[in-house]
This record gives sequence, structure tokens and C-alpha cells, in this order.
Amino acid sequence: MKTEVIKFSDFMDGSWKLPKEKKSAIPMIVAPIIASSLAFSSKLVSAASNNIVIKDVISASAGIGDRVAHAFDPLFQAISGFAYPACFFTISAGCVLIMIGQKHKGLNMIKWAVVGFIGLQFAPGLMSIVMEVGKAIKGA
Repeated sequence: MKTEVIKFSDFMDGSWKLPKEKKSAIPMIVAPIIASSLAFSSKLVSAASNNIVIKDVISASAGIGDRVAHAFDPLFQAISGFAYPACFFTISAGCVLIMIGQKHKGLNMIKWAVVGFIGLQFAPGLMSIVMEVGKAIKGA
């Protein structure tokens, strides 16, 4: 029975499963040609990437409050995007309640769905106003 000893670090990072590396068969003359072609291709990639435009980038000099506030922008956009279908289904459920004779409950559901939808649409604007007020109080 053959026993193989594996280093603990190799076992933990999973490299013991990988096949053992063999010596390279590339001649010493071909290696510089491959290296120069790889360097040329990386220059092509960097030349092509000079045309990339990234929007909505927060500068490093911006305050920590601005950076934290803008970190949650994708979440706010997702919630605003979810507001329309949620409002639609809630209004539809309110209409169904009106149809089955529960007029008060249905109108109440429709009313609060509309109020919630409008509130979600205005929430980012209201938060920017609150942040400006906070900066004004802090500066005073």
C-alpha cells in the first residue's frame, strides 16, 4: 500500500488535487517571441480601453457622507423599480375587493398603494434635501 504525504497548506488550498506541472518544452528562442507578442496584445487592449466612459463616478475628494449615500444608489433604484409592479398589484387587489363588495377596504388599499408609490418616487429627492439640511446645520 502506497502512502502519499501532502503538506497541510497544499491540502487547505486544494492544490494537492491539481496535476503536477511538467517541464516546459518551449525552446529558449520561442519564449521571447511569445512574450513580445503578449506585450503587444496588452497594448492593443489598453488602447481599446481608453475609449471606455464610466459615468457617475464619485471622486476620492468627495466627503464620506456623499460616498456612503451614493453607495446605496443601486438599492434605491431597485426599490423604485419594484414600486410600479407592487403598486399595480395592490391597486388590482383593491379593485377586486371593491368588486366583491368590500368597498371601504378596497378604496383604502388603493389609496395607500398610491401614497406609497408616490413616496417611493420622492424618497431619494427627500433624502438629498435632508442631507443638505444636515450639512447646513453642521456648517453653522
